Amino acid sequence: MKKTVLIISGLLMAMATQAQSIAPQPFYPGKEPVNNVARTSSDHTQIIVNSDGTQRSTISSCDCWVERDRGFQVAPFLNGTAPDYRNDDGSTDTITLVSPFCFYGTYYRKLFINNNGNISFGQPYATYSADSFPNTNFVMIAPFWGDVDTRGPASGLVYYEQTNSHLIVQWDSVGYFNSYDDKRNAFQLIITDGLDPLLPAGYNVGFCYKNMEWTTGDASQGSGGFGGIPATVGVNQGNGINYIQMGRFDQAGSAYDGPGGLPDGIDFLDNQSFIFNSCVSNFNIAPVVSSQSACD
Repeated sequence: MKKTVLIISGLLMAMATQAQSIAPQPFYPGKEPVNNVARTSSDHTQIIVNSDGTQRSTISSCDCWVERDRGFQVAPFLNGTAPDYRNDDGSTDTITLVSPFCFYGTYYRKLFINNNGNISFGQPYATYSADSFPNTNFVMIAPFWGDVDTRGPASGLVYYEQTNSHLIVQWDSVGYFNSYDDKRNAFQLIITDGLDPLLPAGYNVGFCYKNMEWTTGDASQGSGGFGGIPATVGVNQGNGINYIQMGRFDQAGSAYDGPGGLPDGIDFLDNQSFIFNSCVSNFNIAPVVSSQSACD
């Protein structure tokens, strides 16, 4: 069963505060609300035509996951060995974007893919124990910042695809430190120029999840894939002001009490899709988790 959580802001939030007191929460940046977009086939489903003329599966309602085709390649981590580039804590060399990516008012043409569930700007990150956002030490977009380790034989790999208007990074059924593959996480990041049909117009980041089974590696004080230092889901400009934090995760189950509450259960992310605009700077809207959509 797919779950879609709507983050409602602006007028709806003001209406909610008249009825009840809302505890302070971290702020979500951007004039566009963070929103699990329920895309219907009549309005938003797109058929993606690959460079070789073949067609990719349509993006179905409430699901932004893109199945791999011949346009994807294994991310070439510098501490891995071709063709699989299995590694722990690795990063790619600089990846140059065809189209610039707008991140809080700054346009970037270069980034790094980091094995530990994030991309970064300015420098790569080998940091395996996640921290909360906002944070002045990292400029990153993190669909799941945790201690990914793909050295286990049953672990999947990290793939990416770039076109003229989007970059997709896919951590497909990856294991965790120390070379464990008994539990695996499948998650995907999409960034676009804001016009690519993979995401609705005006949105430039998508976090997409399949089955998520672990949160923490042994080096982050975890045991059996849980406990210890929580994994972080969100984006961080690195100035201590502009950020998004969906949540921090350190346990099994689907417990979730908001982006600034207690650590949450990893099953909350199963089959989720978060779509938002990360371009607008210095404009923060307090989030309220209001309801679940008809996609549930």
